[in-house]
Amino acid sequence: MPAYTIETERLDTEREEQGRPYCALSHLRRAVLPLHKAEAVWMVMASAYTAYFDDGGHPDDQPVVLVSGFISTADQWEAFSEDWCKMLARYGVASGYLHMTDLRSRKLDYEGWPDERCSQLLNEAAAIIRVRARKSFATLVPMEDYARVNQNHALEECLGTPYGFAARYIMDKLKDWHAAYNRQDWPLLTVFEDGTKHKGDLLSLFERDGLRAPVFAKKKEAVPLQACDWLSWEMFSWFRNGAHEKSVNEHSPFGKILRVPYEHYVWTQSVFEHECSEAVVPRRSQIGPNTRIFFASEKKRPRRRTIYLEPGRFPNHAELFDEANKERIQKLRRNDDPTSKGSA
Repeated sequence: MPAYTIETERLDTEREEQGRPYCALSHLRRAVLPLHKAEAVWMVMASAYTAYFDDGGHPDDQPVVLVSGFISTADQWEAFSEDWCKMLARYGVASGYLHMTDLRSRKLDYEGWPDERCSQLLNEAAAIIRVRARKSFATLVPMEDYARVNQNHALEECLGTPYGFAARYIMDKLKDWHAAYNRQDWPLLTVFEDGTKHKGDLLSLFERDGLRAPVFAKKKEAVPLQACDWLSWEMFSWFRNGAHEKSVNEHSPFGKILRVPYEHYVWTQSVFEHECSEAVVPRRSQIGPNTRIFFASEKKRPRRRTIYLEPGRFPNHAELFDEANKERIQKLRRNDDPTSKGSA
């Protein structure tokens, strides 16, 4: 389980739209057509909620790998996409695509923009997210912590890469939310941004654990992924800059996003060690040179190590979460995990 958690309770009703009759054809039109993904057609016909997720960071040379995104109903995502595209058109964003890296560096559509114009755009974008999204989820895997544990244990081969770790835990939290707040048991569709390194590992983890594979889409095909891109950019910057939750200016665009109910997690070294202990992950010193490790679902495909601990490769920010981590580990060992209950 992750070491650090922040949760907020939603004050308004979670079931404001669940009294409406479900129409599979209508949901198909709203959720699939923007994706242009033929393979998603039959999945969406059985789905009423959709969760979109983007990733941030990189396992090769950046301090953290993360997955973050939002969940809402198909109706709300349809309205979101309409509002979002109209907003970008008003601001003259010719590509119709909000990309935070370009915006912050004033490239492409945003060349020559003053700070005030950028802030106005983000404040409007935050307002749309607050109205349309039900909840946000984020999981952060600090690479220093992961690499240290992976140095001594076969963490990557047995339990997954950082991206797979983050995405798999997100699915657990979605499952909790789905059970608590989707009383009509409408199925849930998940959409991940396409093109991420270790995408194959995510699919392997889902297959191993019997989870339905997500749909993969590009940000230009699925408009809600642009909101996820913004959230991932902000979460990455928050971590990289050594910040903590209280340091976020609540009046900033990012602070306004955080007014949407959320569950955000940071894993740390001691929690990875705890997971290795619980799953009986072997130490590398115990693995022979001819030993191969497989997922039960992929018996013909050996798992390989790709992440190594190298001095100075990953900045270490784990000290920010040490105190929270110590308390949480004690509760984990007592099997009294306070964040196992999802909030909406």
